[in-house]
Amino acid sequence: MIELKPLPWDSEHFGFKVGRVDLLGNDLDNLVELLLLARQSNYQLVYVFTPENHDVDPIVLDQFDGTLVDRRVDYTLDLLNASSVGHSSAKSNEYQFRIVHRKHGPADSQLLELGVLAGHCSRFLQDSKLEVKNAKRIFEIWIEKSALCVNGEQVLLALDEDGQVAGMATVSLNNQEGRIGLISVLGKYQGRGVGKQLIAELLDYGHKQELNRMRVTTQGANLSANQLYLKAGFAVVSVTNTYHFWL
Repeated sequence: MIELKPLPWDSEHFGFKVGRVDLLGNDLDNLVELLLLARQSNYQLVYVFTPENHDVDPIVLDQFDGTLVDRRVDYTLDLLNASSVGHSSAKSNEYQFRIVHRKHGPADSQLLELGVLAGHCSRFLQDSKLEVKNAKRIFEIWIEKSALCVNGEQVLLALDEDGQVAGMATVSLNNQEGRIGLISVLGKYQGRGVGKQLIAELLDYGHKQELNRMRVTTQGANLSANQLYLKAGFAVVSVTNTYHFWL
């Protein structure tokens, strides 16, 4: 049964009532009824997720001030059948970076910057109706938790030849599956293969942990990230349309 789900964390963070609706393709006819219910229940913002190729009618978007803010792309890579070719090729880059597992501890300003940078294409930062500081704060909170490993994520850092941080990635393990959370590279290091080396290290780590697969999610608008994952051997599992309705 399709339902309107309240989101307590989002509501507290933004300071108004937020909910979400997950629709299958044949449930689009129920969307107007759900949005009317949300409006009557004093929801100010509702996230609506629909499968690829099941777009919301423009009339409904206009009626309820809705906008397509993201096409979320979910990837997976089968580690059981994947080779370590990506890792060795990453190590052949002309400019080398050292990848280290960061010790647990409070996030510093640079790590916070990298956390926000990882979300630069997120739906929260693409929605002009959300305050930028609140949107960025979501990713600061995320990396703060990752730095302390309170959310189950570990942080990997890419260091240049002088030991300066060039980029970072987070990863969590759940049974036989790994999930990449955030990944970003500071501007002056972009285009030097840092992201490729981070991914290669994550996959190598997955092999050593004897994981079955590695998963990652990114935004369709983040072209560089999508290209990075495809080149590393990841396959698209699903694409999900994400709408924000302001009621």
